[in-house]
Amino acid sequence: MWSCLYLVARCTLGIYDDHLRFTNASKCTPLALASGRAAFSTKDVSLLVPTIDTPDDFVECIKSWLANSPREVIIVTVTRDLQRLNELLALAGLRVSSNAGVPISVITVPRPGRREQMVVALRKATGKIVAWVDDDTYWPSDKVLPHLLAGFEDHRVGGAGGKQSAFVPPERRDANVITPSEVASIRAINSFVTLNAAEYARAGVVWCLAGRTLLARAAAVQTDDFCHALTHETWMGQKINTGDDGFVTHYLLRHGWRLAFQSAPEAEVLTRVEPAAGSFVKQLVRWRRSGYRSFLALVLDWPGFSRVYAEYPRFALSVVRYLLKPVSVVVHTVAWIHAFWVHPKFA
Repeated sequence: MWSCLYLVARCTLGIYDDHLRFTNASKCTPLALASGRAAFSTKDVSLLVPTIDTPDDFVECIKSWLANSPREVIIVTVTRDLQRLNELLALAGLRVSSNAGVPISVITVPRPGRREQMVVALRKATGKIVAWVDDDTYWPSDKVLPHLLAGFEDHRVGGAGGKQSAFVPPERRDANVITPSEVASIRAINSFVTLNAAEYARAGVVWCLAGRTLLARAAAVQTDDFCHALTHETWMGQKINTGDDGFVTHYLLRHGWRLAFQSAPEAEVLTRVEPAAGSFVKQLVRWRRSGYRSFLALVLDWPGFSRVYAEYPRFALSVVRYLLKPVSVVVHTVAWIHAFWVHPKFA
């Protein structure tokens, strides 16, 4: 009996929670571009691109970034990939110099390490705003960067991000061709975007500024403290090289900066998803691992649950709920099994 009552309550609350989530997300008003003169223009933005094993899509991706007229593009790769990167730039009709008024520079490091590569690019940036961009992220229009910059009209905002969607090539948009892994990736990315939009609408905070395109105020991150913290974060004695977007997000929150989420369709960026099932599973594991690690540090270490709750009470409770999810899943599973055993027809 108690198992059945638990399941009824759990399902009811779940449906209501989903209703609130999507209702709030739909009410999330896009940040409008400031009237008159904007605080920042695209020429204030340095694009920072850490890359290894650079994909073929990079050719189209960098063209889409240049169409937004940033201040500069700084690419950091490993020595072994330099020739391939130069070949891809040549295919795009670009070279390491000024291209349509946008300087492109390439820096090499001896060993791959995303966080170290991010810092190398950051130290070379000259813009008032820096934007870390993944090498497989495509900006579908020249309106992306101006709309993402709108978040910085508020001087309290230290970081901003926007909608992100999976890109499926036209030849794979067929039920007989597309793989379950691609469908699962599309759903996972869309779910993440909805969570961010809903949390920003109801609490003014963001779960995580995804690293596919993450903008930050240079004054907030171009410091020795940030660079050291990013490259020396450890977990159980082991140095961490993944989860950099979660680190940047929570670093900004810890240091008193606000975050902005741009839900305008013009700010949407696209990323290609892998058709292989193994790729999706590995990516999902990385996302979950980084999420739990980052949120545990946020509520148990610095700044701690009480300080997060004082500033963002609903967000703090949502984080605790997220961390307790593995326990609730076990309880939920046991309750279902017990309900099937006691009242199989009802269950």
